Parts: sequence; structure tokens; C-alpha cells
Amino acid sequence: MVRGTVAGVECWRFTALEFDVLWRLCGRDRLPYPMAYRSAAETVDEDRRQRQEATHILVRQIDRELQSALSVLLEPDLRVEVCGFAGAGPTSMTRVHAGIRGAAAVVVTQMTGPDTESGGDVRIAVVPRTRVAATVASAVPAAARGAGRRLVARPDTGNTVMRPVSERGTSDDVRGFLSRRRDGIGEVGVHPGPAVDWRPTDDGGVFQWIDVEDGRYLIVRTRDVVEVVPVSVDELREHLTALVDRVDRHRQAKSTSHTAM
Repeated sequence: MVRGTVAGVECWRFTALEFDVLWRLCGRDRLPYPMAYRSAAETVDEDRRQRQEATHILVRQIDRELQSALSVLLEPDLRVEVCGFAGAGPTSMTRVHAGIRGAAAVVVTQMTGPDTESGGDVRIAVVPRTRVAATVASAVPAAARGAGRRLVARPDTGNTVMRPVSERGTSDDVRGFLSRRRDGIGEVGVHPGPAVDWRPTDDGGVFQWIDVEDGRYLIVRTRDVVEVVPVSVDELREHLTALVDRVDRHRQAKSTSHTAM
């Protein structure tokens, strides 16, 4: 474990093993999505020894500031989950998990590991809530804004065919776009509260990004439409900010209604 400050942001860096051990010390047996670790130890005894060594190091270095950061991750008001692939093949992964509570946010970023089943080193950064969208968005590999136009189509609830909702696009346009060769793809989810495990939930909001030859696009799916939108780095951040605010408003409204009952 290494502690430091980067661009005025307090952060800690762990090996993937150290982070896995740290999370288990917090009483959780499953890493926060989409963080991943797979032991490279050749035997059970070697794995046990490595974990014991990591535990010995960590218990001496966990301080009040790290405990505070971990508490936000363990019991957030909102959580942000980002998982994606860069390149034509699934070789370089983007893994980000953030917890938001009150005015504070903690962002966990995992470097690319040896394969898609196991990530690399993990960085925990403490940032103000106002900077969480920018911090998360900066972890997504940069790409130019898509050069194409905005497309919108309405899913047909009777089958998989999409119907156009206006002259902004047709169902064939959207299907054609989604069939293009991808240079990168990923998903961003914002949900209320902590995650118990990796099972998907439908209590927040989600959007995808897709990188093709002419740039990056967001894919936003609702019950009514599928929308394809060219997006810049700043626009992706703004979209994430709006999604965080929307999910939080819904969370607070739901909490208020339960209190009133």
C-alpha cells in the first residue's frame, strides 16, 4: 500500500491482492463491481501465505482517513459503476467504482490486469461530490466526439424490431449503427445505496458508450426509446452529472415518502 496526494487529491494505491484483502477485512466477501482479482498463486498454501502477509501490512497502515474513505464505499447514498473495454479486442479494461455520501465521494479505479478476469493495481481517491463525475469520466479512455448524427428509435414491445419516433433516425439506422465495428465499449450505472453483490439492479440509471471509427457515441435506453448520441469527453461528464443528480432526487423522494408513511 502506498499513500500520497495527486493533483491535490488524497489517494491510496494497492496491489489487487491488497485491495481484495482490505475489502475482506471490511467484512465483505465480494469486491465492489467491477473490481476483479484472481490469485496467481500456484498452491492453496502459497495463496494463504500471500494473504497473511498482505493482512499483516494492511492492519498496521489502516488509519482514520482510510477508514473514512472505506465507510463511504461500504455505505454510500449512491454508487457509480463503470466497466468497459478499449480496443477491438477485450484486452484493456476500464474498471471504476465510486461511492457518494453527502458532500464526499470516493472513487476506486483499477488498472488493466493480466487478463479480463483479473485487474491490476487499485487506486482509492477521495474527492468532493462536485468532482466525482469528472474523476470517473477521466478514467474512461479518451475518444473524439462522434461525427454522425443523433438517432432515436422506439422499441417495439411486441418483438425486437425498433420503430422510428421521428425523422431523427429510423430503426434501420439504429440497428445499422449498433452493428458497426467497435473500437471500444462500456457501461456506466448509477444506483442508490450499496450493492450486496454483483447481481444487476433496476433501481437507478444506466447508459453505454461505443467507440467506432468516427468517434464516440452514447447509447441511452429507456422503456420508450433507444437513443444514439455523439458525445465528447465533456458531454460524457455532463451526462454522468445529470444522471447522478436524477438518481439522487429519486432516492431522496423515495426516502421522504417512506418517512411520511
